[in-house]
Order: sequence, then structure tokens, then C-alpha cells
Amino acid sequence: MITAPLPEIAARLKVFVAPTGNGFMRDIASWLVEAARGAAREAVLVDDALPAFDGSINLVVAPHEFFELYDAPRADLQRAALAGKVWPRRFTARIAEGNG
Repeated sequence: MITAPLPEIAARLKVFVAPTGNGFMRDIASWLVEAARGAAREAVLVDDALPAFDGSINLVVAPHEFFELYDAPRADLQRAALAGKVWPRRFTARIAEGNG
């Protein structure tokens, strides 16, 4: 397999998970970070901060848990939920189990 190097401007990947949430969601978040690092991408698991407009690609695992369990003012939660929704530059993906 031939692979090209990542461009120098490749954004950092931040995978967010609720610190008091479901352990399975933390496992999923950890696997995403591991896979990204395996693909030579800078990636971190975050369980102590909200997503922000900082140039990162934000992945929120289980947003139904994350935003409900995070102890922050409503305005901060709303700003975090919007962080990165400026397509195509950055985006926030939300990953969770469920029926649809």
C-alpha cells in the first residue's frame, strides 16, 4: 500500500467523552484516538473540557450523555455543541449507540 504523508496543516483530532458517562463510550472514544494515532494523526482523548472553536476536529462520543452530564452553564454547552460546525473547515461529529 502506498500512503502519502499527512499535510503539515492536518488538524488535531479531539475525541470528547463524558467523564461520568457510560464506560463503553469511553472505550469507543479510546479506540478512535488509538486508530487516529495509528494513522499518524495527532489525537487526544478529552474528558475534562468542552469542544471549542480552536481549529481541532472535534468528535463527541455519545452526545446524549456528554452534554447532559457535563456540569456547565447552558450558554457554554450550547457554544460547545456548535463548536466546529463551520463546514467544510472543521466539524463536530457525534457518535453514539441507538436506533437511528
